[in-house]
Amino acid sequence: MPIFRRMVSTYGDLRNEVEANQGVSTISMRELRQVHGAKRTGIHVNSAISRELAAHGLSHQPKKLPKRQERFVRVYEQVSPSASVINAVLAVKPQNDTVIRKAAGADTSST
Repeated sequence: MPIFRRMVSTYGDLRNEVEANQGVSTISMRELRQVHGAKRTGIHVNSAISRELAAHGLSHQPKKLPKRQERFVRVYEQVSPSASVINAVLAVKPQNDTVIRKAAGADTSST
């Protein structure tokens, strides 16, 4: 069942939206810029957005926010089941395979 995202206008709204969507939501860079109250994206604005997301207990992928406003950013709770899966996929280590298999619904008893 698809989860539909509401428009957000503040970091608090974004945090609520992420929580309502099981700890993860994808947002356009344009909308994220608007949440921040900036007219344009750039290195300094993107760094400020990253800091503000972290202050609200949120992380994002890609780690380097895109400069192009039509690109998307996956925003997720820093401590959540979704974060565990995202971090396991990004950190290529044998021990993370179990987390990925479990998230995929695979039987992990044989590993």
